Amino acid sequence: MLFAAFATGAVHARVAAPFSYRQRVGLAMIIQSIGYLLFGTAFLLVGVQSEVGFWMAQLATFLVGAFQTIGEINNLSILNSLPNGLVGAWGFGTGVSQFVGSISYVIAINLGISYSTFFLGLIPVYLVYWALFLRVEKLARLNEKEHAAAEDALLTEESRKSLKLTSKTFPNVFRMGGIIILNMAATYAFNYLIESGFADRATLHPEPFTAAVAVNSYALGVSVYGIGTMLARLSVAWFPTSRIGLITILQLINSVLWGFEAYYHTIRSFGLPGWWFYQFWMFFVGWIAGMSYSNCLNVIGLSTK
Repeated sequence: MLFAAFATGAVHARVAAPFSYRQRVGLAMIIQSIGYLLFGTAFLLVGVQSEVGFWMAQLATFLVGAFQTIGEINNLSILNSLPNGLVGAWGFGTGVSQFVGSISYVIAINLGISYSTFFLGLIPVYLVYWALFLRVEKLARLNEKEHAAAEDALLTEESRKSLKLTSKTFPNVFRMGGIIILNMAATYAFNYLIESGFADRATLHPEPFTAAVAVNSYALGVSVYGIGTMLARLSVAWFPTSRIGLITILQLINSVLWGFEAYYHTIRSFGLPGWWFYQFWMFFVGWIAGMSYSNCLNVIGLSTK
């Protein structure tokens, strides 16, 4: 999934320029729906055609990761057309979605709902997403009209086109936002190393513990990560900072420590308190991730370059 997200981001910068934001997000929504359809089908094949189900799940993971990136990139582009205060509100919303998604998964599976039913049930949610996206896009247009200096400065659906990322445009892009881009990329690399890698490895096989915090440790960790992200992204509206390099260093330290924990399992050797500590630690990881994300966006929005 991470490879798909990285590769798609690079391809998007090259080929997406001729298409409108609405077209790009619409495509992302359709492909992700197909991804969840494949996930649901893959679980039905467990024990019947397990190998086919495995590769179907891999394809679904690639599609969901790839087109999640496209959706996020274009939502961020529209965000720049909205008032600065909405950066915090948008970040809060993404944190809420991560928490609700993770905790819904834990509840559904523990209630006996099948994996297949759960993933197939996610598809209708995209209809709600599409309706909300159209609303946000409309607000962005209205905000542009209110703040445009002249009529010819307005961006229309046809004229709002992104520049392709080429060898000629890259130096200018890097000059205007290179430090911010590097910090955001580094922080998110560390985030995903922890959330999708080290935390998963560290929490495998909780036996002999049967407490919910141990058995569901990874899913709960993703949930509290979302809470940390949510609160941190919301806080930028009141406590912004331009020291994004310090935030990146903190997440690097988190990544290294989680890497050691994934290999040595030192914290979980303390018993049940160690499993609770994982949750507090994931909250802190999410907080740092949210701080990096929102403050990078805030610095971009305030930049005069």
